[in-house]
Order: sequence, then structure tokens, then C-alpha cells
Amino acid sequence: MLYMQSLWSELWAYLLKHYFDPQLPYFYHLSNYMDGAEAVVIVAAVLFGVLTAGTLYVYQRRVIGAIPRAVAVSGAIDEKTAVSLSDLGVKLGWIGRFALRGRASTLRRYIRFVGAEELTYESFGKGAKAARRADLLLDLDKTPCYIPTEKLEECKKRFALEKSGGWGTVAWFWVGGVVLFFVVCRFLPEILALVDRIVGAFA
Repeated sequence: MLYMQSLWSELWAYLLKHYFDPQLPYFYHLSNYMDGAEAVVIVAAVLFGVLTAGTLYVYQRRVIGAIPRAVAVSGAIDEKTAVSLSDLGVKLGWIGRFALRGRASTLRRYIRFVGAEELTYESFGKGAKAARRADLLLDLDKTPCYIPTEKLEECKKRFALEKSGGWGTVAWFWVGGVVLFFVVCRFLPEILALVDRIVGAFA
């Protein structure tokens, strides 16, 4: 037991020294008020932001995008050919409902519900309480909907699956991000020293 505790203690000390709280060199042009741990937190925040954005991008294409793709495939291009999402077999979760009701919703730029006002910043802006109440009463599952002909091609391009990758790609994206995080942290003092020299060259 003592051996294992000692091993974990040494491992943590190593990680802390070389990855999580590295000793930064003296900078001549960058700020010297930032320590190694703060620099690591900044790196982690940037990478996490990039990874999260990529995941949300794929989610929008594959999950949220299933709604307009189903409407587009059905051939509903006007009120006469409109069809309800329930008839298309589309099951709206709370995220899908939010995406269809959100302020100036991206989906509602393409999908029109028969009898409902087009969702825009102007129609749902300040003072448009009646429009907001009417939209909240809209039955998103059973109200026939369509994608106007002039919006169809733009919609297909925006939500095309072949441009978004799959969940396997997202998994590898996160694995690569974690590896990149440790690589950057391991060489963070050298990277920042190089940036300091580059800043000095152009100062």
C-alpha cells in the first residue's frame, strides 16, 4: 500500500512539474506575471473550446439536420405539398423543439409551418409578444411544414452529412485533442520562449 502511494505521489509530482505547472522562463517581451499553471489553464480552455465547437457542429449536422433533411426528401416545397414531422417519422426531442422555436432559429430560416409566421428577429423582437405566444402554441409535430423552393438547395448544402463526419470522427477528434494538450504542455516553456523571441523580432 505504501509503495502504491509513493508511486502515485511520484507520478503526480512528475506531471505537475512537466505538464500541469511547468517552470516558465523569463520573458523579455511577454508578461512575466503568468505562472505555468495559469498558462496550462489557458491552453486547456482554448482546446476545450475548439473541441466543443467541433462536436456541436457535427451534432447540428447529424441530429438537428435530420429535421430539414426529412422535409427536403419528402418533396414538401409549398403549402400544398406540406407534410407534418410526425408523418415523416421525425421525433422531436427538447433540443429539436428549441431549435425550431429559438429566436431567429436557423431551422426556421428554411422550414415553414403552414399558417405560422416566419421566425425572424423583427417578428420576435421587442414588443412582439403576440407573435411569440402564437409560436409557442404551434404544434411542431402535427402542423404541416415545407421548405420553400428558393431555400431548398441552400438547406441541403448547409445540412449535408458528407461534410460533417460522424461520431467516430468526433471521438478521434477528442483523443487527438487530449494528446495535443499534453504535447503542448510538455513543451510550453519552449513554445512561449519562441513566441517571446518572435515578438521581440517584430517589436
